Amino acid sequence: MSASSTSAKLERDGVPSGPGWGQLQRGEDIDLPDCRVARSSDYILPTRARRKIIVAGDNDTPSLLTMQAQGAQVLVHEATYTEEILQKVGPGPQHSSARATAAFASEAGIPNLVLTHFSPRYQEGSGALSMAHLEEEARAEYSGNLFLAGDLQRYALDKHGVLAAVLPQDGSEGNGERK
Repeated sequence: MSASSTSAKLERDGVPSGPGWGQLQRGEDIDLPDCRVARSSDYILPTRARRKIIVAGDNDTPSLLTMQAQGAQVLVHEATYTEEILQKVGPGPQHSSARATAAFASEAGIPNLVLTHFSPRYQEGSGALSMAHLEEEARAEYSGNLFLAGDLQRYALDKHGVLAAVLPQDGSEGNGERK
């Protein structure tokens, strides 16, 4: 009931400020001095659904996040390598592949995935090891809303749980974000 529109409605309807406002906020109906009943359902605004965002990295086993992933809208997770390079590098670095991270996000039902912490061997363009390879590998496993994060890229999660990249104020395309 802290929203000014709710307070204005209470005042307009002649509900005196005081303990009664607190009762309404707790979902209780109250009797007014003029014998009317103020119903809490007339004054309580619907609450916004909770949001759950998981940020993880240096994790070669994304499935370790299974319990935490329940009900998450966004997973931000490192995808340092493609699966092919990860197999060559071996388990020492404790990093994930784009494939493993995307497969986990898909299995967990997470609708938005932001991959980050890429090996510097992956560059923009069409070379032997390009960012496009990471994206292709992830898209093969994940059909949700996928982003490859760029330095300083910002995102916004709307009230429907859809993630979108936020353009910089100067209107430029950002720093390497791919959707």
